[in-house]
Amino acid sequence: KNKNFQTWQVIFKSNFCGTITLRYPKLKPWELEMAYAISPNFWRKGIFSNSSNLLFKYLKKKKVGHIFCKVRIDNLPSLNALFKKKFKIIKTKKNKKIKNNFYFVYLLKKDL
Repeated sequence: KNKNFQTWQVIFKSNFCGTITLRYPKLKPWELEMAYAISPNFWRKGIFSNSSNLLFKYLKKKKVGHIFCKVRIDNLPSLNALFKKKFKIIKTKKNKKIKNNFYFVYLLKKDL
């Protein structure tokens, strides 16, 4: 059990279809980073939208101020889903550790 991480399973019609994880930075507990993975078998069914809505309601009660998310720049479906949730791009950065030097987009959501 790690106090800096919290992970939920995403279940759809009794089937496991992914996870959502929050990482709480030690220095800024009012900010956090969200990571998620939904199985391709469950894409385009509104699962991310519904599960993130539940997550945001939970975080609003905990008085979280900001959520960060990092997405590969070529992952357009994920970027579009985050834009629909009112995330805004704050920077792009090249990751030299990954083959072909993929760029990542860092997004921020304020005011849950």
